[in-house]
Amino acid sequence: MRLEVINEDRTYHFLLCLRKRTDHMLVISNDAINLEKKRPPVFMGSTWTDSLRGSLIFIDDPTLHGTGLRFGCGQGTNYPSCLWQS
Repeated sequence: MRLEVINEDRTYHFLLCLRKRTDHMLVISNDAINLEKKRPPVFMGSTWTDSLRGSLIFIDDPTLHGTGLRFGCGQGTNYPSCLWQS
């Protein structure tokens, strides 16, 4: 199931693979992407869902959207990369 969360003018993309009766959860974010082959949103590792136990949450790196960056690590713009700030 895909989930989009909109906060102000930024959209955060998630791919959820939630399984019943599990005590395990793995959260996976992007590595470097080849912009000639893929365009954001990218859910790296999502083809592994059958081989991984537990529930899975794939997070697309929002700083790769429209920046030309191939590797963002949640950085890349002056805009905060988090949904909530304390």
